[in-house]
Amino acid sequence: MNGEIEQMSSIVCCARKALYDNKDIEFTTTKVVRSIKFVFSSPYAIWRANEANSVQKWYKICKKRGLCDIKFIIPTETNHRHLLGFANTSQCLIVCFWKNGEVSCFDTIWNVDKKSNGWNVVYREQRGIKILKDEITYTNRSEEFKSVLSDIGAFAEKIGFPYFSDVFHKAYEALCDFAKIEEQRVPDHIPDEFKGIYYAIETADVFGAMGSWNDSPLYCVEKIGLEKEYNQLSDGLLKQIRYHLMYVVNHCWQKD
Repeated sequence: MNGEIEQMSSIVCCARKALYDNKDIEFTTTKVVRSIKFVFSSPYAIWRANEANSVQKWYKICKKRGLCDIKFIIPTETNHRHLLGFANTSQCLIVCFWKNGEVSCFDTIWNVDKKSNGWNVVYREQRGIKILKDEITYTNRSEEFKSVLSDIGAFAEKIGFPYFSDVFHKAYEALCDFAKIEEQRVPDHIPDEFKGIYYAIETADVFGAMGSWNDSPLYCVEKIGLEKEYNQLSDGLLKQIRYHLMYVVNHCWQKD
């Protein structure tokens, strides 16, 4: 999974768990991230914006300000699938709902830290967002997900890429019966009922740069005249991955 998407979706999951448990947030930044900063927007131009240099400090400010719910949004379609392996291309957002009825969101910028060969990440708040919480609602569409995985797996085999066919099959199997997956690498902040779907999302997300589904398979289909089918299946897979990521993140740790 793209590091930007993984970090943002994980922050939202961990924040939702913290709200659910009424505890401090538990979150560990990956080693490639050298620094992380959250910049809060002030409602008054003369006031200086607050900043937090960790997820823990960001969450404390959010709680003090009246955070009552938090969601994750990412587009399910893109015209630039070949760029998905790079930073600052996902267009995902953290959406915060406050007790005073306001809504704001955080977008992110990843900057290369040339000295340490890592990343400096900045989240920036935007106020006055017109989003209703009920609009960010998703359902489990695993059967659609499985159908897409089955079709693209057969296509990968047809064009001579058995490795990718195996990857798609493994994601398919996780949706069918996650308990049978031997290597269950799913973060602790994902509840048990969503682990199979999350594993399938991570496994099937093959949209990177060199060595990815965007690389040699695309070159191959262009040569043999199957680019249209490749694009249709790839767009369908991306849509299922992102839809179900929003389903998992936005419905985990939800109080009845």
